[in-house]
Amino acid sequence: MTDLMIDLETLSVCPNSVILTIGAVKFNLGNPIIINTFYSRINIQSCTNIGMKTDKLTVDWWNKQKNTDVYNEALGEDIDRINIETALTNLSMWMGSMSNVRIWANGPSFDCSILGEAYRKCNLPIPWKYWNERDVRTIYDLGGVTKNDVPDDNIHNALEDCYRQITGVNLALSRIHLDQ
Repeated sequence: MTDLMIDLETLSVCPNSVILTIGAVKFNLGNPIIINTFYSRINIQSCTNIGMKTDKLTVDWWNKQKNTDVYNEALGEDIDRINIETALTNLSMWMGSMSNVRIWANGPSFDCSILGEAYRKCNLPIPWKYWNERDVRTIYDLGGVTKNDVPDDNIHNALEDCYRQITGVNLALSRIHLDQ
């Protein structure tokens, strides 16, 4: 079974949110070695063209971010941003045959729901099975992992968040296994 951590940065918290960036990392559960990574910066207009939305509270939240590098990565210039449909197609190709994969997210009801809605709006098949979605927060709770247990550099950079979440999941698993 392959594990894949996914993280999005968005302009809303609703399922039809504009996606700013997509980060994904293939990893082996319980192993700190990263297999492969995916990262895309999305053209905001391509999202709004298919009916994806922003909300004022989230835009205001982004505008208050103190880390200018993270802000600029999420919302900065359009130089290397790609169309949402291209990004989703690239993500699907990168994922490959994912019938035997677990999709981890810091709340599948956020990341997986938003990605799934984007795939639907682009008339593309969702490249994972809903029953293979896993919740980072649940495993953190089971392993007693808190935000102080994981690195806090570049929070809200989608790829960095994936690395941080993998660290936390592996720490939680090691604690759970020690208790058995």
